[in-house]
Amino acid sequence: MKSISFLEGFLGSPLDWNEVIQSFQTPWNCKFSSEFSTDFVVGYSMGGRIALDQLAKGRVRPSALVLIAAHPGLITEEEKSARRTFENNWLSILDQESVDTFLKKWYAQPLFSKLQCIPPHRFTLTKEEIRHSFLKFSILKQHPLWDFLSNCSVPVLYIAGENDTKYRGIAEKLKHMNPHLQTAIVQGASHAVHLEKPLEVAHLLESFFCDYFE
Repeated sequence: MKSISFLEGFLGSPLDWNEVIQSFQTPWNCKFSSEFSTDFVVGYSMGGRIALDQLAKGRVRPSALVLIAAHPGLITEEEKSARRTFENNWLSILDQESVDTFLKKWYAQPLFSKLQCIPPHRFTLTKEEIRHSFLKFSILKQHPLWDFLSNCSVPVLYIAGENDTKYRGIAEKLKHMNPHLQTAIVQGASHAVHLEKPLEVAHLLESFFCDYFE
């Protein structure tokens, strides 16, 4: 049985993947690990950045990689400055507000416009856990990997939501960069594609993996 590692995004949990996994039509050995000792790796947002970084450093080599609304990295000083301001603002909100208020404000961003509700396990997080994740996995610490993606020989599928303007734009840039790189836009979804459209994501994953690796 082929195996898949799932990596969640910021504030996420392995529980985020339940509906996707339950929607699979064929059995897969599903794991939730950053060690990537699996045939395939699927990473959402921050988890996708981590997976891509590990692949670029040669620490792992799965048969295929799926990135869901994951950023390949900031390039210009203007982008980095804007991100630094963004992160400092949210860390300030975290310091001044309760976790509940922080989460409600975070998920009120246009980025999550199609997310029906905040996953309840988010509310079990502590301020310390949120701050640690925010700082440890900041995109400001990630080396830009656009060039790596343009030359990567590992098959990659990049998924973004129709209403996620920023990451749909990234998908558009990527789709002509590399013959090993495919893109898919999920209709009616924003940033949290796997939470908003789990059946569609499950279908995309299985089609991608099975078409290449039957």
